[in-house]
Amino acid sequence: MKNKKTEQYKQVRWIMKHNWYLNTFMVIVISLLVFLLSSAGLNKSVRSNSLNSISNFSQKAENLRPEVVPGVVVVKIKSAPVAHALVKASAVTSLSSLDARLQQFGATSVQKMFHHKPIHAKSGISDISRILKVSIPVPLNPVVVAQELECDPNVEYAEPVYLRKICAAPNDPMYFQQHHLPQIQAPEGWDVQQGDSTVIIGIVDTGFQNDFIGGVFSYNRI
Repeated sequence: MKNKKTEQYKQVRWIMKHNWYLNTFMVIVISLLVFLLSSAGLNKSVRSNSLNSISNFSQKAENLRPEVVPGVVVVKIKSAPVAHALVKASAVTSLSSLDARLQQFGATSVQKMFHHKPIHAKSGISDISRILKVSIPVPLNPVVVAQELECDPNVEYAEPVYLRKICAAPNDPMYFQQHHLPQIQAPEGWDVQQGDSTVIIGIVDTGFQNDFIGGVFSYNRI
C-alpha cells in the first residue's frame, strides 16, 4: 500500500513538473510573439515618420531653392578670340560642339554681356569679355540647361541668372568689421524682423567705471 502511494506521488510530481515546463515555454513563446508584433508596428511607425521627415525636408529645400530668371543662361567660354568676334547678337558662336548644344536647346540669341577688351590671363584679372548671355525658350529650366552647357569643353562655366533680392542690412559704416554678426546669421534674421519701436529694452551692467583715479576705481550705483 505504501509503495502504491509513493508511486502515485511520483506520478503527480512528474505531471506537475512537466506542466510547469510547458507553461513556462508557452509564456516565453507568447511574450516573444507580442514583442515581434510590437516591434513590427514600431518599425512601421518609425519608417512612416522617417518618410514624412524626408518629405518635409525635401519640400523645405525646394522652397529655399534660389529663384532664377527664366529664358536666360550665362556662359563663359574659354576662347577670347571667339568672344571678341561676337560683335552683335548671333545664334551661333563658331564653336561647333557648343553650337550643337545650343541648337539642341533651341537657343535664339548669343551675345556678349560686357563689351570689354580681352584681358590677358597673366594679369590675374577675370576676363569678363568672354562672358556670354544665352537666350533660351522660357519653358526650359535654366539650371538644367546651364549644367548641360558646362559639360562642353569650350565652356569655362555656365550658370543661370539668380534673382537678387534686397536684404535688410544696417547702414553702420563699421558693420563689416563686426565679424560676429554674419556668424550668427544676423542679416537673415533682419530680413524677417527689423525690430519694434514700442519694445522697451533695459541694459544693466556691473556699475563699475574703469577710471582708477588715484589707484582706486570708482563705483556708480545703479
